[in-house]
Amino acid sequence: MTSPRIAGTSALFLGTFLAATGYGATFLLTRHLAAMGGSPADVGAILFAAMLGTFVGVPIVGWEAGRLGAAPCQRRGPH
Repeated sequence: MTSPRIAGTSALFLGTFLAATGYGATFLLTRHLAAMGGSPADVGAILFAAMLGTFVGVPIVGWEAGRLGAAPCQRRGPH
């Protein structure tokens, strides 16, 4: 049986890896959209939407972590 601490750490590392992979693969977005008939402007719109979502989401998550405390937010995990 895996302890909750190890499971939480594993989830954190997996989430960090997936986020880094997503940021690292943004250069592939241009090729993918070009193959589907998209333009560089479409890529810009998608990346802008991602940036806007980050700018809106991160302060909300930070506020929630400040309100509840960081430890309870981490214990919640992906559930």
